[in-house]
Order: sequence, then C-alpha cells, then structure tokens
Amino acid sequence: MAATDAKHGTTADGDDEPTDLHIPYKVPLDGETQAAMIGALVKYLLYQRGQIPWRLVHGAAKKARALVFSTDSLAQSSLPLIFSHRVRQVALLFGASIANPREVWLLKFQQHDSKAGSEVLTLSDRERRRRLCVQKIIRTVLGYATQHFVSAVAPTSIHLLFKAEVHEDDILQGFVPRPSWKLRVLKSKTHKRLHA
Repeated sequence: MAATDAKHGTTADGDDEPTDLHIPYKVPLDGETQAAMIGALVKYLLYQRGQIPWRLVHGAAKKARALVFSTDSLAQSSLPLIFSHRVRQVALLFGASIANPREVWLLKFQQHDSKAGSEVLTLSDRERRRRLCVQKIIRTVLGYATQHFVSAVAPTSIHLLFKAEVHEDDILQGFVPRPSWKLRVLKSKTHKRLHA
C-alpha cells in the first residue's frame, strides 16, 4: 500500500516517490473487506487532520451529536443561571457515572474583592474581557495537553458539581442540591486541578 498526496502526486514531505507502507495480511482480501479498510482509513485520516470532529465509528457520530447538543444547551441556559450565584468550585466529571468517572477536572475560583468586580464596563469591554479569560483557560489546558498525552475516548457523559452560595428557596432546573459531597478519585484515573 502506498500513501500519496493526490493533489501533487508526491508525498507530504516533498519527495518525488510516494511513501510505501507494507502491511502483510495472512488472509485473502475480498472486495467487501478492501472497501471496509479504505473507508475506515479515510475516516481516520480525516479525523486525524481535523477535517471531522470525531472518529466515524458505529454509533459514535450519533452519541457525539447528542453530546454537542446537550453541552450547547447547558452552556446557553443552565450555566449562566448557576454562575449568577457565587460559585467557588466546579468539578467536571467525564464518565458514565459520578461514582466512577474516567476523568476529573477540579476548578477553584479565587475570591476577589467585591469592589474590584463592581466597576462599570461597556458591553464590548465585558465581551472582550470574557473572550480573553476564555482564551487564557483554553491555552492553559492546551499547554498541559502537549506535555501530558491523554488518549482520546469516545463521547461520554459529563457530570458537573458546583460549590456555590445558593439560598434554599432557589431552585435550579436540572440540578439537585446536596448539603455535603466528597469526590473520591481513584489513583489510576486522570485527575487535574485548575485555579482561576
């Protein structure tokens, strides 16, 4: 099997000859198997080069679409309502259950002087500040990711735990208040802490 750049007819590094990848198979390859191999290779290469947002394996696209929809709904409706209260800590748990998450992110927000946050900003200044703060946390996480390899996992469930100052009569739709809760993370699981 030879890998060739179709646009220029050469390999990606500029050589005139294509790169040969010899993959020995001990079984005969019929047309159906060959078609499945090429289809899987195309999907994987598109995913690796960022052309598609997830690997197109059976069921993964449907799960990923549902995850994107629910995450977008969470970001636009529930999170602004929650953060209207004083949130001190957030735990992001990735996995099927809260009791046994695959990956945990703990975010602790520093408490600033209330006078410092009471300054009057225009709408464009608030949006600019928000955008810069978002960029900073994403860059921090990307910098961490380049130093520590984390294998990609299939789309999964996300659980959010908040430690906030909420009055007893405040009801947040879709969230269950718990007076006390301790997060237990196994040593074998991925666990990160962020301080903002």
